[in-house]
Amino acid sequence: MNKNLHSTIGLLFLLLMLYTNVAFAGNTPCTATPVTANMTVFQTFTNTGNGSSGIPFPGCAVAVGPDFWFEVTATGSGTFYIGSQEGTITDAAMAIYEGPCSDLTQIGCYEDDVCGNSVMPGANVYNLTPGQTYYIRFWPEPASSNGTFQFRISDAPVSPPSYTLVG
Repeated sequence: MNKNLHSTIGLLFLLLMLYTNVAFAGNTPCTATPVTANMTVFQTFTNTGNGSSGIPFPGCAVAVGPDFWFEVTATGSGTFYIGSQEGTITDAAMAIYEGPCSDLTQIGCYEDDVCGNSVMPGANVYNLTPGQTYYIRFWPEPASSNGTFQFRISDAPVSPPSYTLVG
């Protein structure tokens, strides 16, 4: 083979690897997007390009489809205050897990916010082990939707987001 062909093959391989890493970031617990437990504002994320991670259904909400995973380490407070808001995804659920990314144990599942004012999930999670890594799985309902959503996690109480009441 000539030098140009080797270079072209190498470049194509590199681009394929970069595309794969970008397209599927956050698609499984072991490729979870790291966040800190002291977010002060909502940040926008997308599950576009993701499919189901293959982790068993957590038992709340409707079946899981194109999920998105976060990885966060508990701080000294041992508490997470988690909120989400609509983007192009307008109804979602989430579950929280502990353990290594390859052998998770579910510790919570939330279909809507804790007060029932929104179809976007939110939760206050207590008695976490400081320094331990936790995984948060977020998915749209219905399970076939891809799109954007906003997410925030804090280790101290934060002002609740403004919700439109349902029902």
